[in-house]
Amino acid sequence: MSITKLTDKFLDSLFSKTKTVASKVNDVIDKLNSQTDGTLSADTISENTSGTGVTIDGVLLKDGGITTTSSSTSDLAGLLLLSGTPQTLTGAGAVNLTTKVTLLVTTGADTLTLAAGTEGQIKIITMKTYGGDGTLTPTGLRGGTTITFGDVGDTVVLMYIDSAWVILANNGCIIA
Repeated sequence: MSITKLTDKFLDSLFSKTKTVASKVNDVIDKLNSQTDGTLSADTISENTSGTGVTIDGVLLKDGGITTTSSSTSDLAGLLLLSGTPQTLTGAGAVNLTTKVTLLVTTGADTLTLAAGTEGQIKIITMKTYGGDGTLTPTGLRGGTTITFGDVGDTVVLMYIDSAWVILANNGCIIA
């Protein structure tokens, strides 16, 4: 058989198989169209893998941790853990704005302060060790001027909104 005839036979076979595949693809499309309104769509996900982890649509995943690199809102399901080491404030002094949680260890009737925060900032303050009442005076506390911690476990959750600290939750603290 000549090279030309072999080539023609090969091409005929190839076109026949291509037509069969195209026919099957069209059958699948027809079936999907009959089960939907005829419009197919898919969400797109922007993903980047690097030495720092995997970033998917502005969220960095690394070693089980999640960090958002976007200013958009996030819904979290399950356990929420606050990262970082809490501030342990022993005696009188300033509750910092750099950690999410402050643990109070009072040594008497301690006077505590909390400066103005950043819009949307959340601060959790809890009495870890009781040695006397701790009285906190936050800058611009909405609904009062002081928060007194009088027992181990007394906790307040604050959010800085419109130039004031707003109490989101209170467990045992006295607001005056």
